Amino acid sequence: MSVTINYSTNVEVNGTLALSSARAVRAEAYDEVNITVPPMSNGEPGTLEGVAVQPGDLEQIQFLLITSSVLDPLLTYTVVGGSSAVALDSVQIFSGEGILGLLGSNPNQLSFSNGTIQEAEVRILVGRRASTGSAESGGGGP
Repeated sequence: MSVTINYSTNVEVNGTLALSSARAVRAEAYDEVNITVPPMSNGEPGTLEGVAVQPGDLEQIQFLLITSSVLDPLLTYTVVGGSSAVALDSVQIFSGEGILGLLGSNPNQLSFSNGTIQEAEVRILVGRRASTGSAESGGGGP
């Protein structure tokens, strides 16, 4: 049985230029992770290490969304096994092999660092293949 993840983007510039896109991603399974990253304490960032995100290989991921109640450059995550911290300063949507490849490593686990004074409620949604075979994906384009 598959699940469908629908998402859309609307961009408007000063009321003159409007771009929109809607997609539907069909996945065999999805994972939802809700975590709390503690705030800075005694001058040290709050951390949460080794958050399990999904069990498969990078090639099995079809959709990844990461968002937080606190969107700030001081809230970062690192793919465990990767080297670069990524600022969670806006909602992040990864859909398709091209953009997912920018993660560099398989996001089975993420580690978070919070340099803000607020607790960060982080939500992660992954749409993925449950098997090594391919699942359909598609939907509307731009």
